Amino acid sequence: MLRLRTRGIAEPGLEAWARAAAGRWLAARQLDARLAGRPELRAALKDLLGGDEGR
Repeated sequence: MLRLRTRGIAEPGLEAWARAAAGRWLAARQLDARLAGRPELRAALKDLLGGDEGR
């Protein structure tokens, strides 16, 4: 899902599901740590959790 976002592809239903799943504090921290070596995906995660709906 994050890779789709980095390519400018929006799938609202999938994004809503991912936002709900990753929106919990621990899940967000784990995902951030997992993506430590992928700055473009970390940025997409931040955008997703920040509610960046304008994509």
